[in-house]
Amino acid sequence: MWKYLLVSMLIVSSSLFGQKKKSPRLEASGTIDGVRVEVAYGAPSVKGRTIFGDLVPYNKVWRTGANENSIITLSQDLIVGGERLAAGTYGLFTTPTAEGWKIHFNSESDNWGAYSYSKSKDVLVVSVDIVALDKLVEQLSMRFTEESLIIEWEKTSVVIPLTKP
Repeated sequence: MWKYLLVSMLIVSSSLFGQKKKSPRLEASGTIDGVRVEVAYGAPSVKGRTIFGDLVPYNKVWRTGANENSIITLSQDLIVGGERLAAGTYGLFTTPTAEGWKIHFNSESDNWGAYSYSKSKDVLVVSVDIVALDKLVEQLSMRFTEESLIIEWEKTSVVIPLTKP
């Protein structure tokens, strides 16, 4: 009986741990006028679904990715959308709407999803416009330019301006 139980546990654990994540954890980094910025996020795919306004509801805080919430780390203070954000690591949450997004930099950076998100832990919230894309971006993507963080998914892009104080 014990041998059967042990073999069953080994089969189940090997199949669970051997599976590839459907939304892989990705990282992006950049330098904004000498300031190192890094972001880590779960990168889900569209897979034929309607994303914004459906899978990701409008006017509701979203973890900005899949699985664990996205995190952003700044090596020094930066100006984000016109507001100063101190060096450190933050949970990166967003509130998408049809017209634009609110970008939340939250002091809680080790949550799973937005289930325990607390507005009171927001250190900074900035608003950005959305840009409609002509092409489909299948997998959620985050990347840096010399002056911004760009988030793209489905047919939506947002540009978060970043400058050194």
